[in-house]
Amino acid sequence: MSKALKTAKDVSLSPTRFGSLEPQKMGTKLPFDYQLPLLSKDFHRLPRMSKLNAILDLSEPEEFVRHLPAQEVHHLVHHIGLEDAAVLVPHTTPEQFQSLLDLDLWVGSRFDATRFERWMWALDEYGDASQLPKRIWDIDTETIITILMQWTRIHLVHGEDELPPFPDSSEVFSSPDQRFQIEVFGDDAQAHFPTVFRLIQALYANKDLDEVHALLDRVTSELPNEVEEDLLQFRNARLEDIGFLPADEALSMYEFMEPEEVRDTLSELMSEAPVGVFSHEDEPMGTRLMALSDSDNFLADVLSTVVEREHQQQFIVSFSYLCNRAFSTGSVDLSDIDTLDDEARTVFGRLNIAVEFLSGGSLEKAGHIVRHLHMLYLHRIGVSLCEKLGRQARWSLKTLGNHQAKHLFDAPFDDIVIANARMLPEYPEVLTDGTSMIIRPYKKLSEVRRVEVELRKVRLVTDFFSESLGLKARGQDDPSLMDLEDETSTADTRLSSLWLTLLAHHGLGNSPALVPLSREQIDQWTQSVFSAEDSEEIFDGLFEKSDALSAQLGATDNTLLEALNSVVIEAATARLVNELHEVDSADYETHILADLFMMV
Repeated sequence: MSKALKTAKDVSLSPTRFGSLEPQKMGTKLPFDYQLPLLSKDFHRLPRMSKLNAILDLSEPEEFVRHLPAQEVHHLVHHIGLEDAAVLVPHTTPEQFQSLLDLDLWVGSRFDATRFERWMWALDEYGDASQLPKRIWDIDTETIITILMQWTRIHLVHGEDELPPFPDSSEVFSSPDQRFQIEVFGDDAQAHFPTVFRLIQALYANKDLDEVHALLDRVTSELPNEVEEDLLQFRNARLEDIGFLPADEALSMYEFMEPEEVRDTLSELMSEAPVGVFSHEDEPMGTRLMALSDSDNFLADVLSTVVEREHQQQFIVSFSYLCNRAFSTGSVDLSDIDTLDDEARTVFGRLNIAVEFLSGGSLEKAGHIVRHLHMLYLHRIGVSLCEKLGRQARWSLKTLGNHQAKHLFDAPFDDIVIANARMLPEYPEVLTDGTSMIIRPYKKLSEVRRVEVELRKVRLVTDFFSESLGLKARGQDDPSLMDLEDETSTADTRLSSLWLTLLAHHGLGNSPALVPLSREQIDQWTQSVFSAEDSEEIFDGLFEKSDALSAQLGATDNTLLEALNSVVIEAATARLVNELHEVDSADYETHILADLFMMV
């Protein structure tokens, strides 16, 4: 028995299947005072629904929407929340609506057909009766074909009694002209049925039947992968116009430039005509900058001095294009506004670092830089200033034998080195509670300078351990180290533990070397260290012993001594005193000793 065909004359779309309809979180401050035509200066500071009402209260809201760049419409709709902001969608131009689909229906290079319903519903709910059919035929035909290929099987009807058997899980209905039977199949057939039903209705409305038949014939005759690939190419070509470039080309925004050389030739660069402008024919809204709720930085102060409307617009558009370029380097969901805003804050931070560095902190000079230098160029300077820290961190790890070695240092230096040894260096920030830390992108030049000082200390220490002691760090599962006969030259422990081992040898009258100690040797030395009862006296005694050891090892330069104290000796002394005070001095716990020394 064939499955009964559905004959509902109308099937309503529903916003409840869109997934998350929660409005995206976004800041409400611009880094400079930028007023949109027709709207108040406070627009960007309004709550999400107040933004929507401000637009709807305009005498001609449709004209306002139509003169926005399509990406601004997309960002605004998702910020307000699609279920509420759907009222704006029928006001869009065909080109804007196509862009909304380009931005929304893809995650990287994967097409997500389920999101199409949200836009159909917006047109159906708030547009007039002709809106949906007209918009369906205005967008790429390949979009419709791809959706139908993923969810349906279309059967040409040859006679009334030639109904093929359909699975019980399928939803089936006839086309308006009874020429086709459309089978919605799969585990989600019932959920997809309203979208497919309304889509077929829209295709048949006010359109030549030959065109409809040709489109449906393509669903059954063409290869899905080829159609989707064509659709992706059309979409990518359109998005390239607003900065979404192929990944290999987009990555050039991270290429290294020697910052000091650029700064030295800055006057020559500034004498040339301005080149820092992307342009766009529509009125920019600045939604990318709405993510920058923290305006306490140098570039925000610079932008507050940019009063010319043309230059403000140029910055907004250029910044948006640069963010789009950054998004292109990974598989990004362009409807995930939270993630995109995080990236916008990262890009702004790098620009902030570059502008302050090149200007030497002069607002006037920085204003000229923002007007004259291409924003891509500025971003590369910011990236390069951070990358110099990365090179320092990676050099220190490599100096000790392996750039993948972990936990060679005590906090906070371990966090600093690991965060900056990444492909894109990041800043380890201690939170206000003083006990926890987060790793985040750099925001300010002062952060770069602060970490630069700490990594310089680390570099001095690692050079000293490598050159004076021949230390090589062991990376995780490093096959090159598996067959070493003398593993005492290789360490995968903290430098503070190695320093305590050296101290013990020195105190026992041995030549200081990275040679494992026996339990008896450690017991003998620690008992001599803890013969004093006063903790302050013990600390002072350990620092004196470290001074003597440093001199014996040839560390006499004051800068090196300060670095050793900061990176290694203070941590080594604190670990020994804190941990051994917690056990009876005559009966040490082996696992604690194993953490503190190199042991046989």
